[in-house]
Amino acid sequence: TASDMTRFWAALRENRLLSADTTQVLITPQIVAEDEGADMHYGYGVWMTVVDGEVLSYNVGGWDPGVNVWSEVFPRDDIELTLLSNTNRPMLALRRLLIEAIRAD
Repeated sequence: TASDMTRFWAALRENRLLSADTTQVLITPQIVAEDEGADMHYGYGVWMTVVDGEVLSYNVGGWDPGVNVWSEVFPRDDIELTLLSNTNRPMLALRRLLIEAIRAD
């Protein structure tokens, strides 16, 4: 649920899920995910949008038949975005619109 994702991000960011050192390793960009775009990086289980060396957001997501989830946190802005759907269509267009609105502020 969206509430579960809120609890997940809070536990991760407050080092209640993992130690501070392990959390830092998890959210440190490891590779550029060139197939996903120049700004997309991957850590250890978490995707990141990195612009000019700054991590703008961390995200997790995926889909299978009948379910679609995208959850993203913007630490600098203290904004969390969780999209849930019961379709297999990716929600990337909706995500892009919402992120444009977040970045416009």
